[in-house]
Amino acid sequence: MTDATRHVVEALAKDMWRAVYTDKARLSLPDEEWERMWHEIGLTRDTWNVAARASLAFARARVPEARLDPPRKDYPTQDDVDDAVYTNGWNACRAALLARLGGEEG
Repeated sequence: MTDATRHVVEALAKDMWRAVYTDKARLSLPDEEWERMWHEIGLTRDTWNVAARASLAFARARVPEARLDPPRKDYPTQDDVDDAVYTNGWNACRAALLARLGGEEG
């Protein structure tokens, strides 16, 4: 796992953990009761890291594939130029999204 991926996984796990604590506060059970319940069903901080990793892998798997560059022509038409610009934009957006999700290999 790269440092970028680790950072994204840890950030997501922390947000998930925080969301559970927010719900816990609303239900106003004592901490010991929550810890006992979580222990009984096997929830730990590592559980949130595993869930975060799975969530990010799920999201990465749904990022559209990169577009291949159109073949080069000696005399490109405006449509060829437009297609090349669109492809470059598509691939730049895809790369930025994958970077925010911790990279392609994650």
